[in-house]
Amino acid sequence: MSETMKEDPITQLSDIVDALRVPLPYDAAAVKKWQSCPLTEYRERHTVKPLPQEHYGLLSDAMNQWNEREQRVLHLFDGSSEKFDAWFTLARESLSQGRPVFGKSWYELEQEELTYAAEASRMVVRNVGLAKSFGVYLPLCVPQSRTECATMGARMAAIFFLECVAKMRDMSELARMHDMPYIGPKGLAVDFSDSGIQTANAIWLRARELQSGE
Repeated sequence: MSETMKEDPITQLSDIVDALRVPLPYDAAAVKKWQSCPLTEYRERHTVKPLPQEHYGLLSDAMNQWNEREQRVLHLFDGSSEKFDAWFTLARESLSQGRPVFGKSWYELEQEELTYAAEASRMVVRNVGLAKSFGVYLPLCVPQSRTECATMGARMAAIFFLECVAKMRDMSELARMHDMPYIGPKGLAVDFSDSGIQTANAIWLRARELQSGE
């Protein structure tokens, strides 16, 4: 049976988690700071209520559903989440600094891991709101499963990040085909000012903090 909004445990749980967010008081200075640093906003803007125990079964269903979905990307890494996590951590750092990734040129990467992972990531995470719910807020709603939830949220953010990379490459290719100027990342760099990349990156960083207990 195909997933619908009603039947989709990930979407259902995301909606519940969003309703558990409690905004904290803030001023114009805080908003200005958050606009320049989404990671700070994710740390400061909300607190959360605990996930009611009646939804623990849904949490288990959502985790199982995600375990199936992420295999669309993980199969490129022998089905290993640990291999993917380690690969993405190094690739993200290298791309943010415009350095060769694992000693390979951008062209070589286009033929290998980065392209394959970016293409496989399309529509695995349905929207960035899901990554935010699972990476930023769910770990705080379920403190006894904080590390597990944060790990899942970090991987959601990583895969959404890769989908944004794929979309950047689409824009570059479209501009090339139509002989149009393309204002975007040059050389080895990924444009971290792109709104999708920026949001996914901040969610990934916050989820990593929550993994380590911060």
